[in-house]
Amino acid sequence: MGQEDHLWACPPRTQAKLEILTHYLSAWFGILASNGFRHVFYIDGFCGPGRYLGGEDGSPIIATRLANSTAQKNPGFKATLIFVDNEPQAIEHLKARGAIKGRHSNVVVDLKQGAFTDEVDGIVGALEASPSSPVFSFIDPFGFSQSPFSTFKQLMRNKSSEIFINLMCGFMNRFKEHSDDRITQNIRDMVGTDDLTDIIRSTDPIDAICYAFEKNLRTIGEYTLKFMMRDEGNIRDNAFFFSGKHPRGFEKIKQAMWKVDPIHGNSFSAFRSGGSIQSDMFESGPQTQELYGLIANEFGGRSGVSVEEIFKWVIEETDTFLPPHARVELEMLSQRGAIRAIHDPSGSRRKRAKNTWPKRLLLNFA
Repeated sequence: MGQEDHLWACPPRTQAKLEILTHYLSAWFGILASNGFRHVFYIDGFCGPGRYLGGEDGSPIIATRLANSTAQKNPGFKATLIFVDNEPQAIEHLKARGAIKGRHSNVVVDLKQGAFTDEVDGIVGALEASPSSPVFSFIDPFGFSQSPFSTFKQLMRNKSSEIFINLMCGFMNRFKEHSDDRITQNIRDMVGTDDLTDIIRSTDPIDAICYAFEKNLRTIGEYTLKFMMRDEGNIRDNAFFFSGKHPRGFEKIKQAMWKVDPIHGNSFSAFRSGGSIQSDMFESGPQTQELYGLIANEFGGRSGVSVEEIFKWVIEETDTFLPPHARVELEMLSQRGAIRAIHDPSGSRRKRAKNTWPKRLLLNFA
């Protein structure tokens, strides 16, 4: 068997996933290094061989490259990268292709061959030895039998923990009423529920699976976000979920998702992509109209609301939106009289330019 025999293609959905991961990790490493964190952990629970059939880099190579770059720019910064895979060929390929060669001396790569669930206790032990270190875990299984919700809880141990999980919701839907209880138990274990009855009876079981999973994620991370993936037939196949404990990380994962879906910021379809990052022939630019009503409902009737408070609320309390989207909708609210007065506490007499909303401004809402 040749070295390439165990590699597989990198379809559009995988490319989208890796783009989200790349954008987020680039920001994550950089922000933590610049804020004085001297040691961070990145955990890849189902890392694969690090390379695809067409030569594209996989998640281990992406993480190593970004950690190296951060360490070069920030003396004293250290990253421990833990790559786990059950397939010996994957680990051997990572070694052979140089995943652990030529790295910065402050970037430690720990390759573990074995089932993710079997390795978690050892990983948690390493995390406990460095209790204040930020942790980002990327959990991307091929199915649902090797990633119970209990392992996610173990990895979300401190206030700087974040996790990015692939939930095979479409696959689960096909097996939710399987006659083999071991299979349905695996679904219950990953979703984090003892009973699938409500999911089975739901008019939209895939949505019900995602809702139950996200509800449980909120018990281990205050900030959660779903990004739906659709296959070449535009059928919902899987969804990526982010869960974290800090609003800055939430903002950065939103930004990463908008890079992949510049229209709605919450989904990708291989059907629409035509083999590349998706586009939509009927919509142009971010669709932020929903945010108009959300802001009006939240702040309507209030006076002296700072733009900074609005931006913070948009980041932390809306599903996908960000301050740039809020600027657009604040402009619309102002034009339509929903904002009655704008006060600049700095005393500046300069006229505010269109779509510019400095954080210091105070707004009176109708």
